[in-house]
Amino acid sequence: MTHVHAFLAVDRLLKNLTKCDEPFGGKIILLGGDFRQVLPVILRGSRSLTVSSCIKKHRLLPDFFVLKLTENMRAFDSEKEFAIWLLHVGEGESGEKIQFPPFCYPKIQDPVQQLFSDKDFKTVTPEELKGRAILTVTNDLSMQINIRVLECMPGNEVIYESIDNIVSNDPQDQLAYTEEFLNSLTPTGMPPYKLRLKPGAIIMLLRNLVPSKRGLQRNPLGGWRALASRRQSPLVILNLTYLIINSL
Repeated sequence: MTHVHAFLAVDRLLKNLTKCDEPFGGKIILLGGDFRQVLPVILRGSRSLTVSSCIKKHRLLPDFFVLKLTENMRAFDSEKEFAIWLLHVGEGESGEKIQFPPFCYPKIQDPVQQLFSDKDFKTVTPEELKGRAILTVTNDLSMQINIRVLECMPGNEVIYESIDNIVSNDPQDQLAYTEEFLNSLTPTGMPPYKLRLKPGAIIMLLRNLVPSKRGLQRNPLGGWRALASRRQSPLVILNLTYLIINSL
């Protein structure tokens, strides 16, 4: 479990970036774990110091919506085989590569198909899609899923490529950080090197260059989801009618 100071640092950072006084700047934060098993590790810390370093003892916890497990699934007779398998994994008896039992996999392996199989992208509205999202652990994986969703949508795809370079007069820096290397990076809060769009695609507005216009004063740093309406080279026209604020 992460030390409470780390949560406080993230809380302050997001508040400063978004100019929003809500917890974590109004952003959605997902946590997982068991306080009885994964307490913070405090070097030479006492029991009381360890407990006080946990987020459970801080003012931030009441702002979280807690989902609790109410049944011990491993105690069921039908789950004994799974419990034995977990024990083998924990003891290192399963080898270097672990093969999950078939019942651990969903019937539909494709997350895009699983989430949008009941929707026709030719007639679907942004209002129907705003409550659906796929949570991933890396930016690379999220971009792959975005491309898959875009392929399901009708219309011609338009690709916008960024110009990436470093600001340095040192020739060694130019050799170390080539344009190809910079293009391969996917930092958080930055668009990809190749931004793929289609009319009707929901995109995230990262920066608002004119916060005094279009009623965007409340969120000058972006974080808005909007609809790509049409292309007017070299610009993308957004439809603010379907603009959604931090809605998942």
